[in-house]
Amino acid sequence: SSGINAEYGRRCARRCLTESPTRMRVSPNHERTIVDQLFEIGAIQVMVSTRQLAWGSPIAGHLVIIMDTQYYDGKEHRYVDYPITDMLQMVGRANRPLHDQNGVCVVMCQ
Repeated sequence: SSGINAEYGRRCARRCLTESPTRMRVSPNHERTIVDQLFEIGAIQVMVSTRQLAWGSPIAGHLVIIMDTQYYDGKEHRYVDYPITDMLQMVGRANRPLHDQNGVCVVMCQ
């Protein structure tokens, strides 16, 4: 169970689009939970995420697009390859065994 139904999800999504975040008074953790639930029920169909959120978010999708295999390290002033564990975690998000027979992951590199 997603915790919220589809109609509530649609109302919540409309409210998020029309009201400013300061008026809504939603904490970042609660906001992330709402977004995860809206994605799960289909009220949000596309989610853009950082590699760190791939570890903390419980959601999965049919299609995952990884935009590169490197990130910019500001302290080192250079691009660094993602650890293989991060890549596997992001690829693993293309897995919805209750909804699809297979998942798709596209890795886009320079």
